[in-house]
Amino acid sequence: MRHHPTRRPRLAAFAAAAGLVLLTPGTAAAAPPGADDFDHAVAITALPFEQTVDTGAATAAADDPRDCYGYAGKSVWFSYTAQADGYVQATITDAAFTPVLSAYTGTRGALAPVPGMCAMYTGDAETFPVAAGTTYHLLVQSAYPPYAGEVTLRLRGVPAAPNDDVAAAERVPGLPTSSTADLDRSSAAPDEVPPSCDPSATRSVWYSYTPSSARWVGVKTGNESTAVSVHHGTALSEVDCEAEYGWAVFRAEVGETYLIRVASSAEDASQYYVDFRTAPALAPRAAGSHAPDTVFRPAAVHLSSGDPMDQPVVSAHLDFGDGTAIELADMDTVEHQYTEDGDYTLTLSVTTADGRSATGTSVLRVESHDVGISAFTAPAKARVDTTKQITVAVTNTRYDERVTVTLRKRTDGSGPAVGTLTQTVPKGATVTFPFAYTFGPDDVGTVTFDAVAGFTWPAEDDNPDDNTATATTTVRP
Repeated sequence: MRHHPTRRPRLAAFAAAAGLVLLTPGTAAAAPPGADDFDHAVAITALPFEQTVDTGAATAAADDPRDCYGYAGKSVWFSYTAQADGYVQATITDAAFTPVLSAYTGTRGALAPVPGMCAMYTGDAETFPVAAGTTYHLLVQSAYPPYAGEVTLRLRGVPAAPNDDVAAAERVPGLPTSSTADLDRSSAAPDEVPPSCDPSATRSVWYSYTPSSARWVGVKTGNESTAVSVHHGTALSEVDCEAEYGWAVFRAEVGETYLIRVASSAEDASQYYVDFRTAPALAPRAAGSHAPDTVFRPAAVHLSSGDPMDQPVVSAHLDFGDGTAIELADMDTVEHQYTEDGDYTLTLSVTTADGRSATGTSVLRVESHDVGISAFTAPAKARVDTTKQITVAVTNTRYDERVTVTLRKRTDGSGPAVGTLTQTVPKGATVTFPFAYTFGPDDVGTVTFDAVAGFTWPAEDDNPDDNTATATTTVRP
């Protein structure tokens, strides 16, 4: 085989002359950015800062952190050493792919993530506190390694939230009102006690409220990871605390200032809104599950405190209206057996954990409908081709009822209806339903008849156990 040592140089010269670029195996299309490795991070010396880098030719080091996004790939690094305590806001933007931004302190191989600094959406701002003299390492990665490109990182200093300190609590001017802020720009004083309902909520802002008249007040935030605690303004003793969208409710007395703390953990700190309003009065209600109920089964009574702020019930008293009553610890459904028909007034008195109390009444109607088959008479014997009378007696002791009786001939466990009659059965009366039946050849032997009594739809019998009866006839050829 002959070798041509001059062929490659000639081809390369031709490519250069034609403006082409030849890529040999293992050769990158462009040099990676200078910030490709942790040890060569772009140094940020002053704020505000803005720089665009191309991650397309970047690589991913084996020790790049993966705590923010486990599948992140190509990466570039920036470093910033804070000159003073404060807050820094970082933003990444990119038109071609979804970058991931995270921040760390420490040294290579021993990096600690900055709480809450993990962003995967271009254009979203992430704010984190910085301490003078501490170096922060900012990592920009591609969420999907094959898709990378130019990304712009912006950093700027931002002030702390104006009501970050309890001494600068924002005044609540009146009710209702609302406020918004960013817990990313907040901190906790060294002696600040975390809220009892969420001890991890260490980033806080403060509000103060002095009522013009005594009232119940509710406070709530729109963030599931945010806690609201209410404190007496003098000793900062906690009055109430709620987390996960719950309302903090307290009795505000004239002449006292209350301090409201809104807080979250460093990991969950973000923008929030807080809503202040007068807590509504309770509207307790007890109601039966059927309309009406009956003496033949216990009445299921559903309970509600009628509190839009859904505060826990600490005590409740329910009077059933028939001379019996019970004490309750919650608003679960209760059952009660009434022994007579009538209208009963349910009286429910409720006290919630915040101290509000109220009483509500409603009427539960007990109306029991019941008829029964008191007699079912069929001939003991019959011959084929003879017609005999079959009678069903229905007794009613409560209300005038419209009753339908169906007569069936049983065949293999079921059978067709051989007659249906509908009549009015007055209260306190027994009415006979007569049927005429002609026995045929297929009846030879023993014939079983079923009688079923029921109300005309949509009425129902509250005690259907006595609504069926059976009789037999011996039939000869």
